[in-house]
Amino acid sequence: MKIGIILTLSVIVLGFVACKGGKKATTTPVEDLKKETSLGLDMSAGTGELVAVMKKSACFGKCPVYTLNIMDNGRVEYHGIIHTEKTGAWSQMLPVDSFNQIVRAIQETDLWQYDDVYKSDASDFPVTTITYYQGDSSKTVKGDYIRPEGVRQLEDKLKLIANSEGWRQEEMAVPYGSIPGEIIVELVPEANEKSLETQFADQGLKVKNRIAPNLNIWLYTFEEEKISAGRMGVLLKEYRGVKAVDFNKGLDSRR
Repeated sequence: MKIGIILTLSVIVLGFVACKGGKKATTTPVEDLKKETSLGLDMSAGTGELVAVMKKSACFGKCPVYTLNIMDNGRVEYHGIIHTEKTGAWSQMLPVDSFNQIVRAIQETDLWQYDDVYKSDASDFPVTTITYYQGDSSKTVKGDYIRPEGVRQLEDKLKLIANSEGWRQEEMAVPYGSIPGEIIVELVPEANEKSLETQFADQGLKVKNRIAPNLNIWLYTFEEEKISAGRMGVLLKEYRGVKAVDFNKGLDSRR
């Protein structure tokens, strides 16, 4: 009799362990969220893996075109392309509660239940693409206004993140036709143009010439082998004494 009881308890315990071990965590541990402690890093320096990506495409009008990346360490990245309040590359760390809520929303939507593509006959609607990454698998749902309601609700929640406050710019958007290695900087009246050369010597920043004789606006060159144009623009914008930054464009691009 005792042997039978012991065997029964063993089966129950083993079954409990098997079920517990087979259950996949639905949220990222807080410890993982603490790995990234600051912003102001280059976008490629992030250590997290992708959890989800949402891409918004263009339309015939002024539809916002951007990409939103959500990483498994709580970092989110925004790449604004056109018709967006934020252009260029931006990033922030989500609060733990906000991150866990959006991950739960993504998982509860269960994108795997939907078709890969939903496309209407209309040609003037932006296409939204949402991809969820889970281990070695991924699921993408793409479509315009005829997408299922569950997918549209998930998009609304992702858009709240994209339009939230707290973003920090990582790179400026570089306009088409910009001359490589050249950037225009407007300084406050009392600032000396040579001071930037000293501050950004590691990036090879050099004064080339003055843009306007009566204005403190200068054309600089820098070494794109050492820093991207977009990142150079952000660093200059954040430096004291700088009023505005723009990229030098070829004559054909000036309109």
